[in-house]
Amino acid sequence: MPPVTLWDAAGAARGSIVVAKSAGRMVAVAVDLPDPGVGREYACWVEVGASGPAWDDWLTGSVAWWNGPQPCREPRAGASFGVSLVDRGSGGRRSVLTGRL
Repeated sequence: MPPVTLWDAAGAARGSIVVAKSAGRMVAVAVDLPDPGVGREYACWVEVGASGPAWDDWLTGSVAWWNGPQPCREPRAGASFGVSLVDRGSGGRRSVLTGRL
């Protein structure tokens, strides 16, 4: 699977997701994200037919990254990927970056 580019609402490329198929893992990186603020965090997610896992984030300066298990054996065309700003402990999300296969 080729890397998936993550785009912001203005159409700027701000990150990517790479799948290590042989290891069954994914990693996402995003740049120039503002500080999420107290009680909020960025969550990376995948939708392949239904919502997939959201992984914990690591944020250093304006660079954030996530890793976790691949959500299915072979993500197909139409799978959506994204990064959302969420309130800790809440299920709601506001997408700030999105990408699609």
